[in-house]
Amino acid sequence: MSDKSAPPTPVSAHAVEGEAGALDVLSQPDAPVEVRLEGGPASFPAELRRQLARPDDEKIKVQYKGGHEHFERRQDEAGSPVYVWTGRTFFAE
Repeated sequence: MSDKSAPPTPVSAHAVEGEAGALDVLSQPDAPVEVRLEGGPASFPAELRRQLARPDDEKIKVQYKGGHEHFERRQDEAGSPVYVWTGRTFFAE
């Protein structure tokens, strides 16, 4: 069982593809990887559509314009994880 209290070492999508000097993802199976977020408001910025997530994260919540955008894990045609927009919640006043 892994220690969830220790901060993870982020791993870029390039590391997954084996870029020279990148961390070996196989030696860190719970290390976050870059994932793609799809759907949601048209105004949701492209730079927020790339997030780091652990392989076992089923949901991602992103703070945006007075609320949170919610995304749930799915697989694309190639079997890669992608997170699809499921809704929005607003901050309480």
